Amino acid sequence: MGPYGEHNANTPCSQTGGARQRDRVGFSTAVAYGGLDHDSFHSNMLSTHLFAQVRDMNVFGKEMRLKEAAIVSKSGEQIFDKIILLVSHGDASPVTEEESRSHFGEKRPGDLALTDHGIGQALKMLGKTGEYCNKATGLLPELFVTSPIRCATEAALLSFPYYCPGSIYGTKWVCHGACHDSTLTTPVQHLAASFPDIDYSRAGDHSDFLSWLSTREERVIAISSTPSWVNQFCDEIEPGNESKDLRVVGIKFNHL
Repeated sequence: MGPYGEHNANTPCSQTGGARQRDRVGFSTAVAYGGLDHDSFHSNMLSTHLFAQVRDMNVFGKEMRLKEAAIVSKSGEQIFDKIILLVSHGDASPVTEEESRSHFGEKRPGDLALTDHGIGQALKMLGKTGEYCNKATGLLPELFVTSPIRCATEAALLSFPYYCPGSIYGTKWVCHGACHDSTLTTPVQHLAASFPDIDYSRAGDHSDFLSWLSTREERVIAISSTPSWVNQFCDEIEPGNESKDLRVVGIKFNHL
């Protein structure tokens, strides 16, 4: 049993009858499929794996490159129920008393915050999200989910500054306790003091995360957490892929 349900990472969707191919949408203009023709790209995206069984549904997943996710989004085809953008926070360290004073108490001593190097890593991600997550591709995050630790929230805000809480896009931000795997957490009152426009009602929720995701109406969802949680999540889907600061998975829920 993995952290997201019963694990079976090597069962292809086509063998289980889970994520079935939908009727294709006609195109009035040519769409680039990353060097593949439409059928090949569509077939490649459908080669998902059953990676969890939760309650009354099987969950299939496929890890993609960010460019592929943008192509899927722009095509308009509902290959996946959810496209998940997974942000791993960069280098972080506990805030010292001196650092807290220099930030006028906004950063509380002991909170795990991004270092200068970690901030640079997040800004590097900004280049990728700016190129592929925009109106032209349609790969626009409709929901941000952060783990209850300061550095994960900071990484998300720096990687997607145009969608920060209170922005003109009105994107919802939620802190969820189930997308976290570390004993190090930031007290909710500290997070709320620094980032007051984030919803913390689920910060202590450790119930099934995939079930919760399946109930959300948003399709493109960004999740920011620890590198170990992100890598574990992706390894449940397709073990052995290279770890990186921004990973993307497509998810299909097949209700039994």
